[in-house]
Amino acid sequence: MNSLDATLLDYGAKSYTGPWKLIGLDYRVPHGHGKFTYETDQLTYEGSIENGKAHGLGRRVWSDGYYEGEWFQGRMTGAGVFAKNCGRIYVGGFLDNKQHGRGISGGAGFQCYDGEWQHGLKSGEGVMHFDTGCIYIGHFKENKMHGIGSYTWNEFPGKDGKAKVYNGEWKCGKMSGHGIMECERGSYTGEWSDGQENGAGVFVYNGGIIVSGIFKDGLACGVCVQESACKTEVYKGNFKNGLRDGYGILSHETGCYYDGNFKENAMHGHGEYYWVDLKSACNFVPFYIGEFEKGLQSGYGVFSNLRGVYEGFWKNGRKNGQGTYTYSNGDTLIGIYVDDLANGFCKSTLAATNEVFEGIFKNGVACLSMDTTNGV
Repeated sequence: MNSLDATLLDYGAKSYTGPWKLIGLDYRVPHGHGKFTYETDQLTYEGSIENGKAHGLGRRVWSDGYYEGEWFQGRMTGAGVFAKNCGRIYVGGFLDNKQHGRGISGGAGFQCYDGEWQHGLKSGEGVMHFDTGCIYIGHFKENKMHGIGSYTWNEFPGKDGKAKVYNGEWKCGKMSGHGIMECERGSYTGEWSDGQENGAGVFVYNGGIIVSGIFKDGLACGVCVQESACKTEVYKGNFKNGLRDGYGILSHETGCYYDGNFKENAMHGHGEYYWVDLKSACNFVPFYIGEFEKGLQSGYGVFSNLRGVYEGFWKNGRKNGQGTYTYSNGDTLIGIYVDDLANGFCKSTLAATNEVFEGIFKNGVACLSMDTTNGV
């Protein structure tokens, strides 16, 4: 094996065309502008060579693409273009055979990134155009969105014509930290983790409803305050999966308010409802204290208004079952109620005369007297 063959084997080439540099008496290396040919005639390097290595400007061709640009001691280093046969291309800086510095990566049918690189990875400030049409502008770390950035979705805009946008902090490719989301439902400002609203925040819905408090996986969860449009209704209490659930207080601009338990947005369980009329000169406040189900009085409860007080059972928001109505004048009606009216056997007592009537009522009217001693 002569010295030439040894040199070609050292650099992985099958043949070399170009000038040489003599080292010693019997050893030489490629040096100057030349061409290396590798396994096949299509795999080549042509360009500047120094001491047997690509150095300076040159073009290297592989079976699946090519690089053309600056080299340093056999490594792609400096400005260059790297293109693949599939259509992907990178134009920018290189260091030690990897993208480094400022560069653009993209191509027809591929995501396009324009920004900073470190050792072959997107790191630093950049702009990413995704193949879905979405755009991210901000900071990257090791190929992932990380730091401060803005993400715009390619979705059909809402009625206001705005696209879905997030501006804020990112961690490992997900929205994490403080951020603001503008979407078709409204806007959320607050804490994020794992790509969802998690932590303290405020959601302003397009209809005017505002929810402020604790969020979990995008939904109000824990103690929050919910205000309707123009603050006509305010709820302060517990939420679960975005719905009022647990103890809370619901107040209306008229003065009416409910203090009690909720389930899936409705009054449910034990609670107190007060019909306050801020415009009325009357100091008396009608109220209901008792059980609710799906927003209506259901179960045992006490209802009081100017007419009197009812103590008994309810269903679907009406008096249903055994109950006692004590009227404001002292009269009482004890018995079975159906849809707010006495129905069945009841006992009526007149306070003024102590007169007692026991008998059958139908739709609130006595229709058959009962003599418990001698029969009917």
